[in-house]
Amino acid sequence: MGVGVLLFVTFGIALLATLLSVVTLAGAAYVGWAVTRRGTVARHSGVGVPVALAARRRA
Repeated sequence: MGVGVLLFVTFGIALLATLLSVVTLAGAAYVGWAVTRRGTVARHSGVGVPVALAARRRA
C-alpha cells in the first residue's frame, strides 16, 4: 500500500506541474496576443488598422 500511495503522490505532483506549465504558457501567449492587438481596430476582414488610442470613440 505504501508504494501505491507513493506512486499516486508522484504522479499527482507531475500532473500538477504539467498543468501549471500549460496554464503559464497559455497565459503568456494570451498576453503576447493582447499586446500585439493593442492600438488596432479590427476591420470586418479581420485585418487590424493602427489607430491612436486617443482617436477611438467612447461607446
